[in-house]
Amino acid sequence: MLKLIQNLFAIERKAKVLREDPDASFGAVEHPALRREESAPLIEKIRECTESWSVEVLPRSAVGKAVGYMRNQWAPLTRFLEDPELTLDNNAAERAMRHVVLGRRNWTFAGSAEGGRRAAKIYSIVATCHQHGLDPFAYLRDVIDRLPRGHDPATLTPAVWKAEQLNRPAPLPDPANPRVYTHTAQTRQLGMTERIPNSAGSSSPRLSLPCNASSASSADFALARISAISLCGRSSSFCMYS
Repeated sequence: MLKLIQNLFAIERKAKVLREDPDASFGAVEHPALRREESAPLIEKIRECTESWSVEVLPRSAVGKAVGYMRNQWAPLTRFLEDPELTLDNNAAERAMRHVVLGRRNWTFAGSAEGGRRAAKIYSIVATCHQHGLDPFAYLRDVIDRLPRGHDPATLTPAVWKAEQLNRPAPLPDPANPRVYTHTAQTRQLGMTERIPNSAGSSSPRLSLPCNASSASSADFALARISAISLCGRSSSFCMYS
């Protein structure tokens, strides 16, 4: 069984290399085809092994419980064969939840059940921004400013917002207006990508939104409250009441 699972991950590693190769022409059509050709036979062997074990092991044993879970969840477990965006594991979701797990002693109280639901939505947005390499502060400030002005929420998701920022021509800096929201590089000031060192010493691409200090609006106040809810620990319970 472990060998079969290892072979499944080997196929996905090969697909990842092909998708990152600009000369391979390997995309959303070829990836499911590769899975159907190479992964599907392995999945069938796993199913046969699971069925044989189901009559050989005790249902209440550790192996029996694992076999029962696999049989009950077979449809979700094999859905990745048709959708190239689905991965074999949920490691990305587990990593996104790690920050919540580490800080939940400080976030024990959300103020109310509705406050807890709002916090969950905010955590999801921030984690999605990190997944796409976005600066959550820049993303949320722009989105909160646009929503009251009638922008379609479907066009403001992190993935769509990132594509918009990358495709937008970078404006030239205005020497007459030095009050520009900047960080450490001109590329960040203009909303372009840059490499931001992390705690491990490596770097990762981040996107930031250019923002003139003179254009501050109610979005800044709303974003400050959201930042407090998601980042400031015990004081977040106060913010979530309203």
